[in-house]
Formats: sequence, C-alpha cells, structure tokens
Amino acid sequence: DTLIMSGNGSPSVLSGTGAITKLQVNGTNGVQINGNIRITQNLNLLNGIVTINPANFILLSAAFGPVIDGGSAVSYIDGKVRLQTFSTSEPLHFPLGDGGVYRPISLLVEQTSFDDFVEYEAEMIKAAPPTRTLPGTLTNVNSQWYHRVSITNGASFFDNARIRINYV
Repeated sequence: DTLIMSGNGSPSVLSGTGAITKLQVNGTNGVQINGNIRITQNLNLLNGIVTINPANFILLSAAFGPVIDGGSAVSYIDGKVRLQTFSTSEPLHFPLGDGGVYRPISLLVEQTSFDDFVEYEAEMIKAAPPTRTLPGTLTNVNSQWYHRVSITNGASFFDNARIRINYV
C-alpha cells in the first residue's frame, strides 16, 4: 500500500507512468522521477529530495484533498507537482525547492463548485524570473528564484486564490 524509497547510495528511480497510493521518501540521496506519477493518498517527505524530470510531474489526487507530510531543506520536491482538489477551506501546501534552495508555498483557493475539481501545478525555478510589467505597489522582485503556479485542469471552477511564500 505504501511505496517506501529509502537508502543512502544512488538516488532511487521511478520511471514510467502509473498510480501509487502512498509514497514515502526517506533516503539521503532522494528519488529521481522519470514519468508522470499519480499519488492517490499521501506523499511523506522525511529525508531526501524528490527530483522530477523537467518533462514530467507528480500528481496528488485524493478525494478529500491530497496530503503532503513533511518538507524541509533536506526533503522537498524539485520539479512540477500537481494537486487536484475539490473546493477546500484548507491551504494547499507545495514543499518546493531547486538546487539546494527550499522555498515552500501555500495556496488558499476559492472554487465555485464543491462537485468538480481544480488541478493546480507549481514549481520553483532557481533562476531570474521572466521580465514582466509589474504594478507600482510592488517594489522588489527576487532575481535568484521564482515560483510558477498554474491551473492545468478545471479552470472554469476557479474563483480566487492567495499565495504564501515561506522563507525558511
């Protein structure tokens, strides 16, 4: 029921596509994911970085909201992660990082339907952000890293959101 990726040698590798009920990461060299993996209940980040091939993602799609436990400077997701959720009053947590920098985010979303899901995708990129025209109330932009957040499915059920970026 739970796939446990552990060990302190080479990174464990998950390749291909498929569904896993629970994934636990507990090894100093982490996990390399080469494919689109769906987790239907829980991702538990204890120790080790989950590195996702840039062409792929992991999707958490639990019926009552995906659960991600853990997340720290030694155990985060480096790549695209998608959370699929029905309307929720709880923040969606994305324990993201890249290149040794851990910067988790939380989304507090408002959706227009309790019966239909919205799928959110987020990743952190350790590079200068794309050039954009910014409002005058924004005085500074980090030039070292940025987050990319988007809706990949169910946009018509999305109403509003707030994002919180943690500096840990």
